[in-house]
Formats: sequence, structure tokens, C-alpha cells
Amino acid sequence: MTGLSASFAVALRPAPVHCPADYEPMEGLLIAWEAFPSVLTDLTVGVTTGDPSATVWVVVDDWAEKTVVHGALSSAGAVMDQVQFIYYFADTVWIRDYGPRFICEDGIRAIVDWPYYAIRPNDDAFNDYLSTLWDEAEYDIPVRNDGGNFQLFSNGEAYATSFILDENSSLTEQEVIDHYHDYHNVELTIYSRFSFCVHIDMWMLPVGDGEVIINEYPPELEGPYTVTEDAAADFVARGYTVYRTPAWLPSYDHYTYTNAVILNHQVFVPYFNSSHDSEALAVFQQAFPDHEVSQIYCGSIINSGGAIHCVVMHVPPCEPRPPIALDDEVSTPANSPITIALRATDDGLPEPPMLEFIITLLPEHGALTQVEHLRGILFFSRCRWVLAGS
Repeated sequence: MTGLSASFAVALRPAPVHCPADYEPMEGLLIAWEAFPSVLTDLTVGVTTGDPSATVWVVVDDWAEKTVVHGALSSAGAVMDQVQFIYYFADTVWIRDYGPRFICEDGIRAIVDWPYYAIRPNDDAFNDYLSTLWDEAEYDIPVRNDGGNFQLFSNGEAYATSFILDENSSLTEQEVIDHYHDYHNVELTIYSRFSFCVHIDMWMLPVGDGEVIINEYPPELEGPYTVTEDAAADFVARGYTVYRTPAWLPSYDHYTYTNAVILNHQVFVPYFNSSHDSEALAVFQQAFPDHEVSQIYCGSIINSGGAIHCVVMHVPPCEPRPPIALDDEVSTPANSPITIALRATDDGLPEPPMLEFIITLLPEHGALTQVEHLRGILFFSRCRWVLAGS
């Protein structure tokens, strides 16, 4: 038979370890109250008033600072029932760089911790503290990298700039890639960096499956222009929809809109009181038609080399994930039987399921006979199947 075409109600299983992308469902955000209180306040108010299911965990030095921060947030209109405080003496506000990169390990949340700057010892030790506080497993990846130099999609494609190679001169590029696969279950692509910008979240933002926003620089900024145009072309070649937002560099400040925060149905975008603000907002509204898009003023924080994505770390729920389908196509000469494996797996949560295939289109020639075995499946060796409409 030839031309078998089938689509299934089930799919290829997510891997036992899944590193969630920012745009996947989240419980909330971690922030550290060490600088830029107006930015942190605006974020907290926006999150808690716009998403009744979201939590903002605020890292404060002690009870005295908690009292001050609690009063400031409450006065600004934050929903304080959705704010929780963690007592810890952090060194800096940049929790994206040193905070926990969460993974879901067989549906259980765990922490991947990478080495941070020795001159910021409290930041470097934060994940150890949080692992104990929240009773979550922690794995120390032997790769030095900042969290802002790591962006990924739910399909396991991940990206960083070559700054990660600069920071790990004792490792080969392949060893870095292999470590990220081992600890995060991602396939890491490393793009070139440009001199003043080493973190990829300053010029690239995953929007959703198959969609990305990338900065667009004027051609006279040769380094940034070349790097981002090459990256945009690469994403197009991979089949992604690529949106572009303006970026510019007066003196040493790097003005960018991609350092934004996605949280469930909300998107928070920097603005700078610039003529480009409305253009960037329109791009985000196009890229996120089903989200509430709002702007947060970042005119001060951007002078320190970051914006709002740099000061948050996403906290995923690690709930059971649905099966994901694996398409297949086979052919065979006339009058030559062929065995077709209907392949699907699942994460087994909340318990190993009995999945059912639905064959929606019969082969153009020949006939199907009973499926006897399902090959390469984690939880079962036989499958049920039906024809659509019968």
C-alpha cells in the first residue's frame, strides 16, 4: 500500500526533564529588592492585579526591609495576598542571571544552578538557600553562564551568545552544548556576540512555539546589525515567524524592547519615552494578540545594562504535560505488506495512561489490518486505535 496519511489524538512524549520556556504556564516570578524599586513595584502591581493566580516572591534582606517593601507595594495597589517574602541578603537585583533555572523532572520541580561571580558571593549562594527553603532538588551544572544569556522554546531549542564560550575557556563548544543537554534537555545553539552586549535576552525574545522577536539595528551599527540579521535569517530558515523591534545605542546605553517579561496572559514591555515606544508596542501587540500587553518605564534601569527581564526569574508549576504527536509517513511497493508503528509516549503523569490513536485518513491503495504492537513506547506495548467517524 502507498500513501498512508494519519493524524493521531496522541503524541510523542515530552522528555523526562523539561526546561520550561518563559511563555509556558507559570506560577509567578522571583524578584530581589536590591535596586530600581519603581520598576519592581510596577511589575508587582501589574502581575498581581492582572493575574489572580500569579505569585510574586520578593527577596528582602530582613523583617525591617519587608515592612518597608510591603508598605510600598500595598500603597501602589499590589494585591498583597499574592506577594510572598523570602528573607535573604542578596548582593544585586539581577536575579535572572544568578537565580534558579527551574526544570521539571518527571513532573517535579528542581533547580539547575550555574556558577556566578565570586565578587557576588551571596547571589552565587542564593540557589543553595532556595533549594533548602523550598525543599527542591538542585543540580550544579559545570558551566559558567548568566541566566540572561539563555533563551529557549518549549520544543527544547535553546540559544545563547558566544559569551558562554568566553566564560568557559576550559570547555570546548561541544562540551558546553552537551552539558546543557544533560542538565536542561535542550539543544543549544550559540550565536556570535557583539562587544557591548553579551546577553541574548537583550536582543532576542521567544514569543511562543515557532515565533520570536529579534532586535533590528541600523546597518551602521555593523556588529549588532550583522549578528541579529544572521540570527533572524537562521530563525526564518528554521520555519519561525520573526518579528523585529527597533534598538539603538546612544553612547554606551543599549536601548532594547526584547528584554521584556511574559507571564501567562500578560506581557510587560520596556518603554523609554522614545519615539520608538509606540512602534515597539505595536509589534508586541501583533506578536501577542491574545495577551494583555502593558509598558513599564525603564529609562533608568537601562543605563545599568538591563531592563525588566533581567530582574525576574520565572517559577513554573511543573504540572503534567499532555502527549505530543509524532507524525510519520511510509510507502511500500504494490502488494508488499509493511508494518506501521503508531508511535506515541506520555510523561506518565498523573499516571501512565492508555492512549488511543485516531486514524483520520485511510491509505489511497491497499488496506489496514489490526495493529498488534506499538514499538518504542515507554509505558505500554499494545495500543488501541479507531477510525475517525466509526
